[in-house]
Amino acid sequence: MDEHRRILEFAARGSLPESLSESSEFPIQVVRELVEAGYLTAIDATSFDGMEYLNPRITMGGREYLRTLQARDPLDSDVTLARLQRMRDIMVSVSTGKGGIDQVNDEYRTLFADTDAVLTSLGIANSNPFPDLWDWYGRWRSGDLPSYNSRREHLATIFNPLLEQIRARRSGQSRVPQELAPKELTGEPVIFLSHAAADVALAEHLEETFRRDVKGYDVFRTTRLGQIPSGRPWFQHITDHLSGASKYVVLLTPASQLRPWVIFETGAAWMTRRVLIPVLGGGLQPQNVIEPLKHLQLLSLEQEGQASQMIEELGGRLANPSVFCERSIQLGRLGAQRALDDAGWQQVELEQKRYAWDGPIEELKESTPVPLPDALIPALQTRGMNPRTGIPGDLWNEFSQGYVQVWYIDQRSYKHAIVSRDKQVLLAKPT
Repeated sequence: MDEHRRILEFAARGSLPESLSESSEFPIQVVRELVEAGYLTAIDATSFDGMEYLNPRITMGGREYLRTLQARDPLDSDVTLARLQRMRDIMVSVSTGKGGIDQVNDEYRTLFADTDAVLTSLGIANSNPFPDLWDWYGRWRSGDLPSYNSRREHLATIFNPLLEQIRARRSGQSRVPQELAPKELTGEPVIFLSHAAADVALAEHLEETFRRDVKGYDVFRTTRLGQIPSGRPWFQHITDHLSGASKYVVLLTPASQLRPWVIFETGAAWMTRRVLIPVLGGGLQPQNVIEPLKHLQLLSLEQEGQASQMIEELGGRLANPSVFCERSIQLGRLGAQRALDDAGWQQVELEQKRYAWDGPIEELKESTPVPLPDALIPALQTRGMNPRTGIPGDLWNEFSQGYVQVWYIDQRSYKHAIVSRDKQVLLAKPT
């Protein structure tokens, strides 16, 4: 649920706690925005220990704004996200040889109609032009999407913008009233925060921390709605802020370190010879950072000492390192999973190792087989998969029954067959 709306609904019922702080269940940054906008009244008890508001109460303006939100946001964002992801998964499946159209077309048409109605009510353009799977069949068979990976990439361009907009509504980004929208930067010192779209939640956490713990700086983050004014040339706007920023923080994760924009912004920041702080999140370890980024001085958001050093190098002091790192770890995992979902991966993780049965697997190079871990079979069953093994080189019968091979995907993007004690490879299909 939109956090702005949720807080106002609790306030309207008189159910908000008498004290709201960084340890509360309600995001304190959102509370501050509502207070500053005049939608809540509260006593500002902020201190060096962090932000805190006492006796929060909803105002008349807050009640009017809440009614506006309730009238125009009837959807359950989680349901809409699930529908979009299910449609994408169906389209991937039928176009990569993993299912027939007739078996799922009725479900798909229903999903399309329901989702299209919700998007229309929200004023969001539906970028999916295929109301029927046979329409999608005609598109991928037209000749310019010859490989499975090209079809996945095409679907990503259709669904990723829709998923991003619905996620933004759920997190409250698109519900911020105009008076709360970020203002154009006005010449004051700026921290330029570079990150990948999948890591937006972790980037928001960083921005909130910078604004709280590094005084006297604004923050430029392109994924914050309103950061790039409508009608402005977006590339020029970004490069102007790149060249004019005072300090730079680059968020490196397993998803972002391969993104061209993150690499471009890192290079541009390095060329200014100003303060540049590459930080690691999403479980990324220094030894797994790609060239040439691995040669920079890297700080981890998941270690208290290094997180504190990041804020000190920006000119501030981290208020609560343990809470910051715990939240960074949680949001880093969320970003890593979002990146995998957006790429179409279906997988389980065991001891930070990835075992996948769907996704752009055919694009990876095959390497040496690995032994079957004891915990992998129950993990697959928990995900609704029915595992079995088969003889390498003689899997036609299993494939015809809907089984697919399960692979270990290593950090270097190689795939490894998973082999049982009797030298058979691991397979699985949905139960």
